[in-house]
Amino acid sequence: MDKKERLLGLTALKGLFIWIIVLHNTFSLDPLLEHIPGMAFIRLFGGSLGNSMFFILSGFLMSWGYRNRIRSGQITFGVFLQRRLKKLYPMYALSNGASLAVSLWQYGVSAINLKRIAFTALLLGGVIGQPGPYNHPSWFVPCLMVCYALFYAGTFWTKSDTAYRVFLL
Repeated sequence: MDKKERLLGLTALKGLFIWIIVLHNTFSLDPLLEHIPGMAFIRLFGGSLGNSMFFILSGFLMSWGYRNRIRSGQITFGVFLQRRLKKLYPMYALSNGASLAVSLWQYGVSAINLKRIAFTALLLGGVIGQPGPYNHPSWFVPCLMVCYALFYAGTFWTKSDTAYRVFLL
């Protein structure tokens, strides 16, 4: 098995964890569905363990693909962050917009909180002491953006493979 096939396998495993997380968030909260075969697995692995595995695999795969380009200066911090935002922000905005629409439908105009809308739009929702995003499960996107910045900085400043491995630990 060559390196590309192994990476495709890890990418597929990451996709599996995404579906487990989605199923966990969708079905595990409904007591009527607790007797469905496999629900115990989804409850166990779809929550924090599923998220942790997804982040670990994502970080490794991203590290594998970007490491040499960051070190050689082929990709700048701005371009790196822009690519990450293009990938994540549309779904983040859509899910928070849909959650706001549901809140408006349920609670009327009282659901509108301009500070919360602004903090959510700027990826600051859920920062300590600030209102969280309208779609609560999207709290991780601002955290992920901070992790991306740290990843870029660590990769940029660790020129040797040994220092890079220590940084990843």
